Amino acid sequence: MSEIGEHEFGSLSTSLKLSMVQGYLQSYATLMRSKNFKLWYIDAFAGTGEITKRIAEEVTLVGHTPESLDRRKGSAQIAIDINPPFDRLIFMEQKPKHVAALEALKAKYPDRDIAVHRGDANDLLKLAKDWHGWKSTRAVVFLDPYGLQVDWATLEAIARTKAMDIWYLVSLSGLYRQATKNPSDLCEVKRASLTRFLGTDAWEQAWYNSKAHRDLFGDEVVETKRTSDLAVLEDFVSARFKTIFPRVAGPKRLYNDQGAPMFSLFFLMANPSPAAWNAAKPIVEHLLKAG
Repeated sequence: MSEIGEHEFGSLSTSLKLSMVQGYLQSYATLMRSKNFKLWYIDAFAGTGEITKRIAEEVTLVGHTPESLDRRKGSAQIAIDINPPFDRLIFMEQKPKHVAALEALKAKYPDRDIAVHRGDANDLLKLAKDWHGWKSTRAVVFLDPYGLQVDWATLEAIARTKAMDIWYLVSLSGLYRQATKNPSDLCEVKRASLTRFLGTDAWEQAWYNSKAHRDLFGDEVVETKRTSDLAVLEDFVSARFKTIFPRVAGPKRLYNDQGAPMFSLFFLMANPSPAAWNAAKPIVEHLLKAG
């Protein structure tokens, strides 16, 4: 039953993250509409605008249920539906099928200012730092990569705009997949990936602990392993964010249907204004707490 442009999801955490982002977009648009700013929404990994869940075929004693698709709004469609509306919506994607689906979605709203960009979100977002229109524009950015695709340099470019609020879904599974439990399995590719993602190589010293013990013959053996405490990883990531963003909130840890931790949802504010944070803080803290 595969269809062109399908974007499948697999757990309740998908619905949770989207409901939280939707809650913020609605509150943000309502709050900021009275301000003298143009309001933008930027979706860096926009998918197709729709997410689907494949419901498997089921055969029971009482009958047969064929395979089906459960369709729900994705982040792009959610942003389009926000009222009062955003002045401009920017959707970024690399996959050709997803880009085609976004173009089809855009065509349904000829009266809206919607831009679809095919390419690496890092390259596109890095252009933001050089734009001169941020004094009159504010934006919400949704970063929902499949893994560790967002470069630290991209976050630095976003921070320099001083005009963006960012919801960033950090892949915990990506972190502990790259930062292997046993350091002997850490290849240079994995090290480079983590350093590019975090903007420093200090993660290795922070995440790996050495412990000495005696072997069967009484000789001292030193073993080094990555910490199993996910809070240590999250705290390190949070501390890194705080080096470039004036305000950092979260994370909200998200789990798959089997109870395994998969993502940490952070809120990052590039605007250094205390007034801006005072307005956003109760909304952000409510969403992170309530989910």
